[in-house]
Amino acid sequence: MATPEPVYVRVSDSKAVVGINRATIYRWSKAGYIKIEKWGGCAMFSMEEFRAAKDRIAAAKKAKAPA
Repeated sequence: MATPEPVYVRVSDSKAVVGINRATIYRWSKAGYIKIEKWGGCAMFSMEEFRAAKDRIAAAKKAKAPA
């Protein structure tokens, strides 16, 4: 049986869970792609927002690519 995907992920666990370095998550947050929430001192992000941010970033890169 597959492990269910978490709804929220700690930024410090991002590399293990989604394969993206925590510094990248913080850069995406600073650029406005993803919102980081603080819960009891833990920085967390929503998997739903993560997927949407990843799609937006991929689309932006594709649009910038030379034809």
